[in-house]
Amino acid sequence: MRSVDGFCLYAAFTTNFCPNGQKTQTGVTAASQRILNNFPVMQENHGNMVAGIAAGKPNTVAPGGIAPGAKIVMANIDLTLEGITAAAQYILDRSDANNTVALSLSFGGLFQEIPRSWLKCDDNPALAGLAGVFKQLRDKGIITFASAGNTPTLDIATSVFPSCLREVVAVGSVNQLNEISWYVTMSQKIELLAPDYAISANTIGYLTSSGTSAAAPLAAGAFTLLRDAFPNATSEQILNAMKSTGTIGRRCLAQADSDGESRSCL
Repeated sequence: MRSVDGFCLYAAFTTNFCPNGQKTQTGVTAASQRILNNFPVMQENHGNMVAGIAAGKPNTVAPGGIAPGAKIVMANIDLTLEGITAAAQYILDRSDANNTVALSLSFGGLFQEIPRSWLKCDDNPALAGLAGVFKQLRDKGIITFASAGNTPTLDIATSVFPSCLREVVAVGSVNQLNEISWYVTMSQKIELLAPDYAISANTIGYLTSSGTSAAAPLAAGAFTLLRDAFPNATSEQILNAMKSTGTIGRRCLAQADSDGESRSCL
């Protein structure tokens, strides 16, 4: 994996700082692994994992990322809405210089105690700025993929961002049996399913990852490979091909019978 650019932002009220010791930083080292008291910051394990799934180099321990030749622009932020929007804007502003083709987002958030009408993401005024950046990215042919969520409740994606936004492709997970993972926040917003059991590097070793966080970079990496393989196809054509030719995930329900647990799949 090769990082070619980066962005870091931490809100003033947090105790975290970028690698340069400041609250903001840009450039290759901006999202590098932070070291405190001579030890890696373990909270950054998740970001390292998803980056490895997207573009990690193959080795004797792990198969590497789905697009090991891809270049990465990483963001290290506090996951406030301000930070998410600023990172997306930076990626948009630098998209030509970095030849960006896809954006992968492995996180989700909820708004609480707001008018019910706002739970439809695209009508939520608080998300208007972020939605506008994603639209500009998509208009340039840069597709944003986001994890659909790991709450096993049907159709709550209208209250979980950023996967709920119109211009974002929501990605769910399937297990090794090609069954939709039990925990996925399922809704009609989900467009793709990807494996949730990839082996990837983390902060200090390797792990078998899980969750829709692992699925999103796999989908983004696959899209990146196809964009490279078919340069004359548009982003929308490639995305539609992914959706129309992929294997359909099975929806399974575990049921207990007299002999123990059984599985019923559609």
